[in-house]
Amino acid sequence: MKRTHKNAPPLVVLGLLVIGMMLIVPAASAEASSLAVPGLKAQFPIGPDGDDPHISGNIVVWQATVDGSWDVIAYDLSTGVTTPICSGPSRAWDPAIDGNRVVYRDNPNGNQDIYLYDLKYKYRVPICTNPAYQMSPAIDGDIVVWEDNRNGGSNDIYMYDIATGTERAVCTAPDYQGFPSVSGDLIVWRDDRNGESDIYMYTISTEVETCICNAAGGQNCPVIDGDRIVWEDTRNGDYDIYLYDLSSGTETAICTDPGDQKYPDISGDKIVWQAGDGTYQHDLSTGTTTLIVNDGSCPSIDGDLVACEKNGGIYLYAP
Repeated sequence: MKRTHKNAPPLVVLGLLVIGMMLIVPAASAEASSLAVPGLKAQFPIGPDGDDPHISGNIVVWQATVDGSWDVIAYDLSTGVTTPICSGPSRAWDPAIDGNRVVYRDNPNGNQDIYLYDLKYKYRVPICTNPAYQMSPAIDGDIVVWEDNRNGGSNDIYMYDIATGTERAVCTAPDYQGFPSVSGDLIVWRDDRNGESDIYMYTISTEVETCICNAAGGQNCPVIDGDRIVWEDTRNGDYDIYLYDLSSGTETAICTDPGDQKYPDISGDKIVWQAGDGTYQHDLSTGTTTLIVNDGSCPSIDGDLVACEKNGGIYLYAP
């Protein structure tokens, strides 16, 4: 999966954080004091080009243009400390986070490689520096996954086990494989081997591959959390949000509203996605769908907290 769903900070602490952030927001950012919808939420400015936020526990990471180059930034909700994960002349972007570990792609060697930064111990290590291009990293626990074009032509899926220091090819089927997500023993990705984009899954412990969805149209951007997989799906013409539950073997249409619903994420019973008018959240336990941030895009969820992009900044939403 894109993020591991740790415990979110208590709402009382988060409320104090919101007040503190409103006090320290620069005067130039009038947007910071404008709350999007009723409820507890805060927005802290990161510059006009900040996007692609990801949240895990108390940490939000994103990519931003700093002094003309793309950098990866981390913000600790519990301390209010901002940490540049990677900055300088090289281009660092495409971050993902699990706990204290941030993975991203960087090009210090002239191509795109995968690196890991540990926020607790303050060190950076290369995960994959193969001469080809690596991109779209994701992390859960000791497992890092990414798409890789070392075999020429279209991209494949690879993984690295931090605990054992071993790399493995997950899928090298014909045509494109990309957008991997990992949760525990399971990896999912988009797969074009059948002529359209489908969703496939790989079990690390057994090395078994499974087709999750090959419906007409296309399926893309899968995310896995435990036994649940969500993705965007064009079987009905527009982009819709679908869910597959591994424990029950059932597929469910989460949102088939007119227009496009894209970039889903999932944490427990809650699914978020981007639609034309903002970020929506669906609660599987109640069956309710709610607009949570007007104009919000590219959402990431962990527990009750949702980070999303809006007007070049990062919004943090909590009910």
